[in-house]
Amino acid sequence: MTAPTSPSDRHPSSAVEFIGGIVDDARRLFDDCLDRAQVLKQDARRAIGDGMRSLDHQAREAAEAELNRLQERLAHLQSQLAQLSDTLASQDRDRDRDQNQHQDDGGGHAG
Repeated sequence: MTAPTSPSDRHPSSAVEFIGGIVDDARRLFDDCLDRAQVLKQDARRAIGDGMRSLDHQAREAAEAELNRLQERLAHLQSQLAQLSDTLASQDRDRDRDQNQHQDDGGGHAG
C-alpha cells in the first residue's frame, strides 16, 4: 500500500471542509474590510467637511480683521485730509486777507 501524497487523498471531506472554511473566513474578512472602508470613507468626508468649515471660519475672521484695519486706516486718512483741507482753506483766507490789506494800504498797482 502506498502512502497518500496529499491531505485530500487521506481525508477528502475534511480537506474540502478546511478549504471551504478558509474561503468563508476570507469572505468574512473581505466584507469586514469593505465595511471598515465605508466607515473610514464617511469619517474622512466628515473630517474634510469639518476642516472646510474651520477654514471658512478662519478666512472669514481674517477678512473681517483686514476690513477693520482698512476701515481704521481710511478713517485716519479722512481725518488727515480734513486737516489738510482746513489748513489750505486757512492759508487761502490769510493770503486773501494779506492781499486785501496790501491793497488797502495803497500797495496796489495802478493799471
